[in-house]
Amino acid sequence: MEWYNWFTLFGGSALLGAIAVDIYIRIKNGGKKAIDKHKDEKLQEEKKLIAEVVQEVMAPSCANLAVIKNELTEIKEELKTNKAATVTGLRADLMLLRDRFRDQGFASTNDKAAWMQLYHDYSDLGGNHFKEYVDQWKEEVNNQPITPDPTRDRRKH
Repeated sequence: MEWYNWFTLFGGSALLGAIAVDIYIRIKNGGKKAIDKHKDEKLQEEKKLIAEVVQEVMAPSCANLAVIKNELTEIKEELKTNKAATVTGLRADLMLLRDRFRDQGFASTNDKAAWMQLYHDYSDLGGNHFKEYVDQWKEEVNNQPITPDPTRDRRKH
C-alpha cells in the first residue's frame, strides 16, 4: 500500500516522473558501467595483441641476441689471451732493450722515450707480474747516459 500513499500524495504524474527519473539514472549508470566494462575489455584485448606482436617481432632478435652474447664471450676470452700475450711480449721487449742499452753503455733520449712508452703500455695493460724487476729495469734505463762514453771500449761488451 505504500506506493498508493505516494501516488495519492504526489499525484500520479509526479510519481510517474520520479519513476522515470529513477529508471533513467539506473539506465545511465548501467550503461556507463557497460561502457567502462567494454573499454576495459577492449584495452585488455589491445594489450594482449600488442604483447603478441612484440613477441613475434622480438623473437628473432632475442635468438640473435643469444648468438651475439656467445660470440662476445668468445671475443672476451680471445682478448684476454691476446692481452696476456701482449703483456708478455712487452715485458720481453723491455728486458731486451734494457740489456742492449746496458751493453752499449748508453741510451739516447729517443731510446729512453721509446722504452718509457713501452713501460707505460705494459703497466696500462696490467703488466705487474714482475713489477719489482721491471721497475728496476726502468731505473737502470733512466740512469744510462744519453751519449756513449768515449773512453769505454765497446768491443768488450
